[in-house]
Amino acid sequence: MKTNIEVLFVVILIIINVVVSGFFVFLLITIDSPDIYAEIKIKELTSEELTLETLIDITNPNSFELTFKNVKIASETKEGEKFTSFLFKGGKVPSNDRKSFKSIESIVLKGKLPKVLVNTITADVGVKFFGFIEKIIPIKAVAVISFEDFINNISVPKIKIHGGIRQITEDGLIFAADIEISNPSDIELIIDDMFADLKTENDVSVGSINFYGGILEPKGTLNLFVSGLLTYEALNSKSIIVDVEGKATVNVAGLTQTITISASAAVDVPNLSDLLKFENNSFDFSLVGSFKLRLRGVVTTVTFTVYNPSEIPLEARNMKCTVYGVTGGNKKKIAEKEMEVCTVSSKNEICASTQITLSYLKLLLSGSGRLLPEHFSIRLEGYFAIDGTTQVIPISVNGYLDPHLFI
Repeated sequence: MKTNIEVLFVVILIIINVVVSGFFVFLLITIDSPDIYAEIKIKELTSEELTLETLIDITNPNSFELTFKNVKIASETKEGEKFTSFLFKGGKVPSNDRKSFKSIESIVLKGKLPKVLVNTITADVGVKFFGFIEKIIPIKAVAVISFEDFINNISVPKIKIHGGIRQITEDGLIFAADIEISNPSDIELIIDDMFADLKTENDVSVGSINFYGGILEPKGTLNLFVSGLLTYEALNSKSIIVDVEGKATVNVAGLTQTITISASAAVDVPNLSDLLKFENNSFDFSLVGSFKLRLRGVVTTVTFTVYNPSEIPLEARNMKCTVYGVTGGNKKKIAEKEMEVCTVSSKNEICASTQITLSYLKLLLSGSGRLLPEHFSIRLEGYFAIDGTTQVIPISVNGYLDPHLFI
């Protein structure tokens, strides 16, 4: 019995010796300082709040696991004035390995924002013995943020222009468009001083429009509606060049930066006939010819009547009246005369006339294989247009007369 007690006592002494020896060995262990990389960047910045994203990479060169804890980040201005501080959750870093720790903190802004922020990161790394005895070494890193650089390097917003000439009025052409501005950056922008300049392909100005901007949220989109009046000269071009320009301003806690934003787009000019939109109405034409015998020949009076259903006064241009003798499928031109330009008011009717003298010789030779044709054909051709423009709507009206009415 005595022998058993002695053996137990010896075992206890051995265990105590191992523990004490291990403890002293533990105290003599050298912890190689881990490599630490710290980065703090601005994730989001508005006039009310700053959001910082902190990334800490720790590389453990030791053959044992390290604990990364008691992490604190203290932010100061370049002049040493305290700005903010916050705690950072740590964790364990395996032996001969690397681990990343990330944290996102939001800070309510009060007062002005410094141009530069110096962030000091302090922490403890250590190793435990038997789960309760710990050896610790402090570590430290510094990360600098330049708010001025961040603001100066803001991505320029992108502009898309969707629109065109929508309507024609007595005062001009109505241009309407949706201006879509997208923000690729993580900071709020104020869009203002917006301006649209419109010109033809030949660089002739046909209008300009000032319009309001708005608040462009981080990573957001702002849609602005634009409407204005263009001159009729726009109809002289196949397309209109729309140049949009404005300003995007960052105004955060005393820091202000303005950048110019711009974009260009070409929009097609619609056909005049499509713009007039007659709906169920159309031009009403009538062409009447009358003949009188005179010594020199037959005086033909051609009367042209037209009704303008549009809201726009139109000019009748290049109007040419031609008289043909028609026999069967044969047509022979007898005479031709141009008519003067006349204006047809909106929702109004106008009557224009001209006289053409046909010599008796031409009349007798106007038939094909016979003295007189089977009938006479009167054609009126020309264009409708708006005063000062080149785009036209072609017109052609035909009428017929029996030659026996005056022979």
